[in-house]
Amino acid sequence: MAVFEDEHMRSIGKRCAAGLGLLLVLLLAGAPARATAIYAATARAVLTIQAVSGGDLANLSIEGSAEILDENRVSGGNAAASTDGSASPSGSTVLGIGGGIDLLAMATGSADPAGDAMSFFLTDSEIEIENRSLTETFRIDVLLDYTLTVQADVDDPAAEQANALATVALETELLGLLLDESLRANPALGLPNGGVTDAFAFSIFVSPGQFDTVNLLADAEGAAAAVEVPAPATLPLFLAALAGFAAARRRA
Repeated sequence: MAVFEDEHMRSIGKRCAAGLGLLLVLLLAGAPARATAIYAATARAVLTIQAVSGGDLANLSIEGSAEILDENRVSGGNAAASTDGSASPSGSTVLGIGGGIDLLAMATGSADPAGDAMSFFLTDSEIEIENRSLTETFRIDVLLDYTLTVQADVDDPAAEQANALATVALETELLGLLLDESLRANPALGLPNGGVTDAFAFSIFVSPGQFDTVNLLADAEGAAAAVEVPAPATLPLFLAALAGFAAARRRA
């Protein structure tokens, strides 16, 4: 989980720097106009152990835990931002057939002139697998169900910006990166509102004496700003400041 956490914290730093830039642009923008920008992002990921085979299950250990890694909401002026979500199980838990991980991340916000809002909700989880047998190889069948939804709307594209981003990623030490899917909505970039629901099945083979670690994350983030119609020289700065919120977190 350490690699994911390091990337989380680097992403948070980028968001904070972008927020300062956006606030500066808003302060320079002048008198407000009447308009509204909104965003909403949701990421849901449910990982379930479907079956285990290969030998005496007393020789196989599977334990999982999940956490809310970080969340934040910032708003200024005539704006509001919120977050919500969950991560279970919250402590180290023995996982049998039918057990697993459940992550939910949500971020929403809106801005009227003159205001700006941003929020993010980051979740992470880890499953540790240990084969204590010296002769048996175990097969573990796993199913990941996930849903991503994003909405980013503006009334006046010349005076407002909105961005929403939802991400689910899955990797194991033995198999590497298995899934890294993001969905983004941003009117300025021509990215429409939308959603995706899908399932991903995979199997882990653990040899005698071998370990594996499964990491699953679900993130939601967004930003919105509404200002007076900017002068031509100011608009590129405004767009660049908001775009800083939307940089998707990448793993090493």
